[in-house]
Amino acid sequence: MRIRLFAALLFVSVASVAAAAGNYALYYGRGTPAALEALARYESVVIDPVALGAHAKDDVALLKSHGCVVYGYLSCFEVAPHVRYQESMTNAGWVIRVGDDVWHPYGKNFAVDLARPDVQARFVELVKSEVVDLGCEGVFMDTLADLDKLR
Repeated sequence: MRIRLFAALLFVSVASVAAAAGNYALYYGRGTPAALEALARYESVVIDPVALGAHAKDDVALLKSHGCVVYGYLSCFEVAPHVRYQESMTNAGWVIRVGDDVWHPYGKNFAVDLARPDVQARFVELVKSEVVDLGCEGVFMDTLADLDKLR
């Protein structure tokens, strides 16, 4: 029940952000000059701080200087092999298993148990380190719909 409530609150938040955003863009690529120039034309943008690369903080500042509201992408249920925090999410008991096997909802991504308070606390830390510390004004939490794949 806790995981459903957590997911429901996040979906409500995403829906309200999308409704208030006006024109917006979702961009999960590198922070090239051409990409940043195109993104600067939007009222709101969702960026993947990991994909932007080493200059993500500067890129976020640039977008904000053009009046963009910048949201940072964070995958909350699935953890992809390429994210900086992947190793910290493999703690014993955090990874969802089907029988003896790690469950992979998509490709090599693995899923974590969002019902665990220690996993929820880790995601709060990640919102700070992966989104807020880069200057983003909000977080776009993704992959929660994959919970349905477990049924």
